[in-house]
Amino acid sequence: MRTKPRLIERPDQIGDCVVWCIDRTKPPPLPPALPEEVRAFADAKRPDRLFHRRVLRALCAAQLKCHPEDIRLQTTQAGASRLVTHDAWVSLAQRDTFLVAAFSRRPIGVDVEALETQYTPELSALAPPCPGLGFATRWAILEAAAKQDGRGLARDLSAFAIERREGGRFFVSTGDARLQVSIFLDARFVIAVAS
Repeated sequence: MRTKPRLIERPDQIGDCVVWCIDRTKPPPLPPALPEEVRAFADAKRPDRLFHRRVLRALCAAQLKCHPEDIRLQTTQAGASRLVTHDAWVSLAQRDTFLVAAFSRRPIGVDVEALETQYTPELSALAPPCPGLGFATRWAILEAAAKQDGRGLARDLSAFAIERREGGRFFVSTGDARLQVSIFLDARFVIAVAS
């Protein structure tokens, strides 16, 4: 488990993944929304979606050294986000004003959870026990793994199993795959990246 004492303002390399942690109140310079994004997300029930798309395009453009207008994101039928123009995948999670985005050349899932959050017993029952891990960490691991294939919380998490290895490495068996999950801690948040 790695400790990040502050928000990451530059990308962090995790294997073949790149992860950014951003204070939403101080986002990177954002490109204007593309016309197709405005049409798709202007009347959305979640107004953050347009902002998230703009953040993802800005970060991916910086990573790929191209113009944000050249980045085209597509949501697959399963719900995963991929870059159509560059054969890559992205994932995004937000908790309060803390935004985490991940980029990889293969499917990826990311989640962020507040360490101090109190969860209901019903929700706590969904995360399988793993010795030495609090609920927020277990939930971040599970949600990142579920988001990796794009289905997210539509998946049956009761079939997932978390395995802890030496060196702070985690693996999640999802029934379909066995995924490696990296964990990072901030003073207030836990971040999980599944690939």
